[in-house]
Amino acid sequence: MNAPLRESNWRETGWERSAVAALMTTTKASLAHPEAIVDEYVKLGFQEIFVRPLSSYGFAKRNQLLLGYKPTQFYDFYRRALDRVFYWNKQGIALREVYASIILNKILSPFDSGYVDLQSPTGAGQSVLVYNYDGFVYPSDEARMLAESGDSSLRLGPIGATLASLKHSDVQQMLIASSQVELMSDCRNCAYQTFCAPNPVDAQAQFGKMDVSPHLTEHCQRHQWLFDYFFSAVREADTDRLDLFHSWARPVIATEAIQCDV
Repeated sequence: MNAPLRESNWRETGWERSAVAALMTTTKASLAHPEAIVDEYVKLGFQEIFVRPLSSYGFAKRNQLLLGYKPTQFYDFYRRALDRVFYWNKQGIALREVYASIILNKILSPFDSGYVDLQSPTGAGQSVLVYNYDGFVYPSDEARMLAESGDSSLRLGPIGATLASLKHSDVQQMLIASSQVELMSDCRNCAYQTFCAPNPVDAQAQFGKMDVSPHLTEHCQRHQWLFDYFFSAVREADTDRLDLFHSWARPVIATEAIQCDV
């Protein structure tokens, strides 16, 4: 089941109680309020916040004029939000910023957390398969969202197709070919090639095709900024901040969570 029952609750379904995570997406209206947003997470007792940018999919893409902003505006927002997370940790309130944790895991830990968007070749269709109610299988939830907004080019096949046929489909082979850092001149010459990877699903959403120079994509530009920021932050960190960074860098084995967009 993936929806609540009318006049019922989780107890009557026999589900175990689950942790609840509030999944935050940054819109234009968020930009002036990074501290207040982080404070609300603390007020509600959450122990982590994922400060995510607006994506190029579905409703968000159709409403860019209303919701969107420049990448530099997100970077400023993110920096202020992260400073507020640091503030609360200094007050003894344990709060982890998930995007920071993903990047720090790449930099500081020998144990990769398996974040699909930074795998080379991509984890889409390999670490993830999405079986949708429309009768088709997709390589990621983002690919499913693309189909919902009219671009079904990333369908791997119909539900009922064998796993082998999905894995060897033309779409999957193109996803792999478009996400190998050693095949991309932009990536071969990038200082962060061992930590990062192209995101062909994101390229498809932004440009309508997967084989795009990675440096043109929002995915690449954002992660170059993030790696720049966190390498500098690690270099300049005092002992307490470095201890915090190492604790965030450890892969998290989370209990299953019900995620609610806020």
